[in-house]
Amino acid sequence: MVDHTSVRPNATHEDMVRLCSEAKAYHFKMVAVTALQSEVCSRELAGTDIDTGAAIAFPFGQATVATKVFETREALENGADEIDYVVNRSELKDGKWKQVENEMSAIVGVCKEARALSKVIFETRELSSEEIIRLC
Repeated sequence: MVDHTSVRPNATHEDMVRLCSEAKAYHFKMVAVTALQSEVCSRELAGTDIDTGAAIAFPFGQATVATKVFETREALENGADEIDYVVNRSELKDGKWKQVENEMSAIVGVCKEARALSKVIFETRELSSEEIIRLC
């Protein structure tokens, strides 16, 4: 299964239509886009078995839990089938594991309510082996 991705900040409506057309042509599993683009992609992919995935707080993860939950809900309401959110690296690097857990629980909870898949994005090159293991 392949996720076809376009999370460029300057991606246009035409770029999203092309992304979805390519996903259909090659039978990809999902298009991964920003939450803003989830509505156009879900419309373009209606009637197919290709999912729309919304990247939340991409690329840095530097948003409050409330902001990430709002963005998650909005993306799901706009047709996203999957949520890929970026973990808050500052709290992770500060060892604030309870806050990281609370963030994860809040976002996963919204996804469970909507019966949507959720994934966590984290940059392994910026983390120690111990942090990666604990986060997983």
